Amino acid sequence: MKKFTKVLAVLVLALSSMSPLFAKDKDLYASAPKEVRERIAAADKYIADKQYASANGALGLDDNEYIILKRTDLYTRYFVMSMMHQMFALKNLKPDEDLMELRHQVSYGSQDMDFAMTMYNPVEVITSYAEEHGMSPVLNLALGHYYFDTLIRYGDNWLEDVNEMVKKANTNFAAAYEAGVYNKTYLDEYGELLINISDAVTACEVFAKSVSLVSNDPRTWFNYAVSALYANKLDTAVTAAKNAIKYKDPDPDFDLDAYLLLVDVYRQKKDNTNATKTIQQARKAYPDAALPLLYEGHDYNINGNVTKATECFVKAYQIDSSDDTLKRAIDSYHIYGQIDAGIEFCKTCIEFQAENPNPRSMLYYMMFQLYLIKGDKEAAEDAITKAEESLAEATDASYARRTFKDVRASFDF
Repeated sequence: MKKFTKVLAVLVLALSSMSPLFAKDKDLYASAPKEVRERIAAADKYIADKQYASANGALGLDDNEYIILKRTDLYTRYFVMSMMHQMFALKNLKPDEDLMELRHQVSYGSQDMDFAMTMYNPVEVITSYAEEHGMSPVLNLALGHYYFDTLIRYGDNWLEDVNEMVKKANTNFAAAYEAGVYNKTYLDEYGELLINISDAVTACEVFAKSVSLVSNDPRTWFNYAVSALYANKLDTAVTAAKNAIKYKDPDPDFDLDAYLLLVDVYRQKKDNTNATKTIQQARKAYPDAALPLLYEGHDYNINGNVTKATECFVKAYQIDSSDDTLKRAIDSYHIYGQIDAGIEFCKTCIEFQAENPNPRSMLYYMMFQLYLIKGDKEAAEDAITKAEESLAEATDASYARRTFKDVRASFDF
């Protein structure tokens, strides 16, 4: 299996799915004994006030499966520090403190560790409880979430093999799901896991259930659209992507991604008219963003208008001169056989990178590749020489210099 990675689909993790903007989620704890529900309700009040250590105290002992689920969720979502997800620190935050900022400060040593670490291994706790009381869908859900969260945060740098972790997360999520034990938050996690293991059909079903519980979360709709696209359910993908746009994520990067995902779905449907319309909507919504310009330029290349494509690509590169922007533009020229236009694009961009050796070198390197595709070895050698000359002005380019040296050896320049 490939290494577990985050997909483009928005990650419905940590605090994002608990926004008050969203409708009330399914109550996971409705079937718990009254006394247990009261402990969980007390913990939730503390969580709402960012009093995470007090929330843990309010839960009391791990004497019930619902308490174990809630405590596992509390530790994995609200820790200020975690060591291999088996030791956690919880902290009562001040009104002006931010949990994510505190985590960052602790990680980089700029925050005093005025909190205690607590040993808590959910796997051991659940195993011990199940030996006495039996396994249950509630405990399956706790394990599924725990392994999923550990995968997201540690990947293949944890204590178990990553493939085994994926298997355990999937098996436990599936058991809870089949028993009807879930809410929106956990459905979103399960759906993302399924996308990562290429089970888009089941992921599509899971996200459909999630939006039926809470219908106004743009990130869930985005994930739903991604899974539907992968499952080749293109009409469903269109609807889901439109809803991701409709409910407008407060993060502009995610919101823009929703527009561009809809473009990708329309292109998959061979609906170039609506793809073009959506690109224009994205341009209007985000006039200073590079990505819509790249999509528009690619759209022009699809329709054979190379001049307009180059105008868009140059504007995009002026906004964002990253290697990613450059490579996207060059890929579009390459795909549609517009090699000369790609070379001219690079020459144009070199003009406004006169004082920036690293991006200028990359532009020459792209020209080198295009000349090779064209079969012009002399021009290719000249381009790689200029790329090296540009790097002579750079302060940190040892890796690139070695790469160019290897390129010369490969092509006998």
